[in-house]
Amino acid sequence: SEFETAFSSHSVYLVNYRGYGGSSGKPEEKALYSDALHIFDQLSSSYDSVSVVGRSLGSGVATYVASGRVVKKLVLITPFDSIQRVAQKHFPLYPMSILLRDKFNSFERASKINSDVLIISAENDQVIGRVHTENLIEAFINSPPRVKIIEGFGHNDISRHRKYYRIISDFINIEDS
Repeated sequence: SEFETAFSSHSVYLVNYRGYGGSSGKPEEKALYSDALHIFDQLSSSYDSVSVVGRSLGSGVATYVASGRVVKKLVLITPFDSIQRVAQKHFPLYPMSILLRDKFNSFERASKINSDVLIISAENDQVIGRVHTENLIEAFINSPPRVKIIEGFGHNDISRHRKYYRIISDFINIEDS
């Protein structure tokens, strides 16, 4: 995979959500969080440090892990403040606070994160509006993130940008100063 190529000097673990990619179960918020913590705890017992990358919905899972564990580097790609806020913006007439069971509220967790953070957003993201990413960026009061906007790309094609993997790799490989 491209991640394995970009991170040839690292161990890379790509995980399917429950219910996706041949995995069983349902991709419910609490279950995804539990899975992520279990995987992180297993890896952190075998490695000196663990970095976490989450894209889109995975950014919500990644912020959950980083708010409760020691994560060296946190990369959030096309992230959002909360799924509830994103859905409310798309469907303003419906009470999303009642209709949505899973909230994936990264906004509330951001202030608890002390990792080195990189946020990558897509200039033409039609799924996650710019305001939702900006809200999240402002919520990182303890660890202001580096922010990279991939110009000319959207939510679903951001990884096709020629420097996408290099941006992530360069950030992961920066030594703490």
